[in-house]
Amino acid sequence: MATQTVEPVPEEVLGLQTTDRWVRGGRFGVDFAGAAGSYPTVSYLDMLRGDFTDELVRGKLVLVGALANAGLGDTMPVAGIGALTSLPGVEIHANALDALLTDRTIDMPTDWRRVLWICAPIWLVLMLFLISATHAVTWTIAVSLACIVLDYLALVHWRVALPLASPLCGVIASYVLWSWRRLDALLVFFRQRAALLNAVPAGAFEPPLPLHPAPLDSVDRRANALDLAIERLTRLQALLTEGMWSLPVPVLICREDGIVSQSNAAAQNLLATALVRSSTGAVLRPAAGGVDHLKGVDLLRLLADMQKAEIAGSPAARTTTVWEEAMGIEYTTEQGSVFTLRAASLGELGSGAAASRAWVVVLNDITTERRAQREREQWFSFLSHDVRGPQVTMLSLLALYVEGASNVTMQNVIDGVGREARRTIQLAESFMDMLEAESKVYRFAPTFAGSVVLDAIDATWAAAHARGLVVKPRLGAAEASLSADASLLTRALVNLLHNAIRHSKPDSAIHICVETNFDANAPYGEVLISLQDSGSGMDEPQLAKLMTPSRGRRWSANADPEAGHGWGLGLTIVHTVVARHGGWIDVISAPNAGTTFFIGLPLSPEEPAFEP
Repeated sequence: MATQTVEPVPEEVLGLQTTDRWVRGGRFGVDFAGAAGSYPTVSYLDMLRGDFTDELVRGKLVLVGALANAGLGDTMPVAGIGALTSLPGVEIHANALDALLTDRTIDMPTDWRRVLWICAPIWLVLMLFLISATHAVTWTIAVSLACIVLDYLALVHWRVALPLASPLCGVIASYVLWSWRRLDALLVFFRQRAALLNAVPAGAFEPPLPLHPAPLDSVDRRANALDLAIERLTRLQALLTEGMWSLPVPVLICREDGIVSQSNAAAQNLLATALVRSSTGAVLRPAAGGVDHLKGVDLLRLLADMQKAEIAGSPAARTTTVWEEAMGIEYTTEQGSVFTLRAASLGELGSGAAASRAWVVVLNDITTERRAQREREQWFSFLSHDVRGPQVTMLSLLALYVEGASNVTMQNVIDGVGREARRTIQLAESFMDMLEAESKVYRFAPTFAGSVVLDAIDATWAAAHARGLVVKPRLGAAEASLSADASLLTRALVNLLHNAIRHSKPDSAIHICVETNFDANAPYGEVLISLQDSGSGMDEPQLAKLMTPSRGRRWSANADPEAGHGWGLGLTIVHTVVARHGGWIDVISAPNAGTTFFIGLPLSPEEPAFEP
């Protein structure tokens, strides 16, 4: 047993009147002075014997009770002064009396303040969830930390004990319920959208239905429906992308400002030679492996750099968009491809300030039509000028003879009519050869290069003999195998020989050689055929004119066989036939030094079969 002393406090400080019975003032908290032994203690026997000093008890309250080491079981666990700490009942009373006497009690509200403290954080966090649901975790942590800080400040500075677990559990429960509600709404949204996607007909691209039975769990059913919708949507998107890519018509999807969002292979092949440069300045080539090189390119700027021509008969109405203005123009690329443009709006994409309009642009390649138109005009020019020329000459000779011109005899008329008739026949034959060389379906078969050259020499022997010329072959690779249409290739060599015969000096020689070149850029090497004459030769402008790809220039220079100049349709046929055989043609010439033609044709791995 021991006694503990507590400092007395005047009655007016306590604010209570002295009565005969105990008065309950309500619950309060105590800020314990510390662990056991925080107050001075005196043994009960020493107190009875008077073995203590007066200063120990003077002016103090003395409590009598058992200490913790007395073993009487009068101990109770106390929180806040250490881990697993217990105090005897007398020390608990001492701490309580000390708090009451010194007005250091801790208020523990049980009225509306306690309800407000618990509910306010929950309302606050729910309101923050409504403002910004994407930051729900941040709001939960922030409100929880605020509750902890306010609880600490209220206890330390205002001596008010507020429950901390209740608002924290309420805030966390609010976050859990809010997340569950959002997840449930998201699942409903996915179910509705998956049903809409699965309602879109996919036809042949419908993915196979799952063989296993539908799960009983609603979440699994929704997940399976969403997977099916995603697979159908992926297949439909792949169908549209691959279908657009493989369309033979050039198609592009562009924004309102002309930036290309998507294009197909035909569009990239058509615009491959246009000046489309990347950020490094490199010219972009046609697409390979499905790479969209035109994506991000400004199509309107690309069109502005091309050669343009107004379309005849296009409406003169005032255009409202750049696409309508572009549809009235015909464009020509650097390589000569000609196309027109058609554009149609796909409607508004998006909403609000982010709304934009997409356009589908179709490029109508009219290169073939324009080439046919130019060729038709050239044929008309050829027929009206070259073919009518001999007829006009014959009519003029006959008119002069009928009018009795002194310098025109019957022999002159006969010679002139015969010469112009032969010229007309030669033009007709060349005309037919040209049509056959361009439009005929070539029948390629293995043949010897030497036999083609010898057939051409035999076909021109009479013409060479008439002018006193000798054609000297040197067939170093006569047995070289070619995959060729022998008749057309022989006709092309005949045209070259006729050209050499017309331009060579009488009593001279024409050399034709056949060799092989296995180092050429061809799978099996190539056959090289050279033909050299001793004619007057040509200068640089004439060579450039001779090798120009445009046929119209050569047609307009159709030659009189007896005039000793020009090259007519013959070389046009040679160019066409050699190109169709996958070969090349070149020429070397100088004035008064003769001319040498070179023809390269790819070798064939197959050996020709001898016919009995």
